[in-house]
Amino acid sequence: MPGAGFDDVKLDELADSIKVHGITALVVRPRPDGVFFLIAGERR
Repeated sequence: MPGAGFDDVKLDELADSIKVHGITALVVRPRPDGVFFLIAGERR
């Protein structure tokens, strides 16, 4: 099941980061191989 193996500490760190910094909108486009290409935004 996807998402079943998340680390609780990492999830808490992510939640704290979102509370402080918010969520940065990403602009992506699909590539022909099915992977997405990051156009704008920030990858952490």
